[in-house]
Amino acid sequence: MKLRLVNYLLTQEQYFVDELYQLVFRPESVRFFQAEKDGDVLNGWLYLKGQENSADWHLARLIGQAETAFEIAGRLPAHELQLLVSESDSERITGFEKIGRIFWYQSSIDNGAKFKDLQNAFFQENSFKNLKLVRKEAPVLNENWNCANISLYLLQNEMMIAYIKTIRETPNFVEVYIEVTPGRRERGIGTFLLSAFSCLVHEIGKKVSYAVDESNLASISIAEKAGLTRYFSLVRLG
Repeated sequence: MKLRLVNYLLTQEQYFVDELYQLVFRPESVRFFQAEKDGDVLNGWLYLKGQENSADWHLARLIGQAETAFEIAGRLPAHELQLLVSESDSERITGFEKIGRIFWYQSSIDNGAKFKDLQNAFFQENSFKNLKLVRKEAPVLNENWNCANISLYLLQNEMMIAYIKTIRETPNFVEVYIEVTPGRRERGIGTFLLSAFSCLVHEIGKKVSYAVDESNLASISIAEKAGLTRYFSLVRLG
């Protein structure tokens, strides 16, 4: 079943970066609830267990036909569960309330930007002094997927003030997390890091994927200013 799921999701990779990553690297946290009547057809819910000792919710992503999956939604573990469904499907399922939406953005390999040019321009134009950008790469997780596992750290006077890091990686996408210390926000740092990181990812033939809650206006602004394009969204039900 795991191999079938991975192969199926890879055909729609840009929409299932998180799910693919967990299936391959954290298989113990994933369970598929299949509608029994569908036999070999993948219809149901892909349940992703949140990491222990974190604020993560347990998530269930609809796979296949909505009508069939809705019939077995009651089999999902109910504790701290959120469903991820399309806007149209969210209007048809009962017993859950709409919590919000998640937007996904991706970069464009053909944007022409160069890492060194972005770094030089940011350092010259920014009022911050004594800045240093440090690039790190963790051990490769999966050679077949060409996982670079890149992180960028922005230092001022040798103290870290912001970073962007890989949190999930698939054959063609790198999903990222960005953090800027409170005193340095709204200064263009997040936009610079996302733009620079995108250049590095493009060099290995991949695109950046960035998931943002609809209420996080600051992160939405960073994504748009960095030139990323919103390509799909899901509704969270709980």
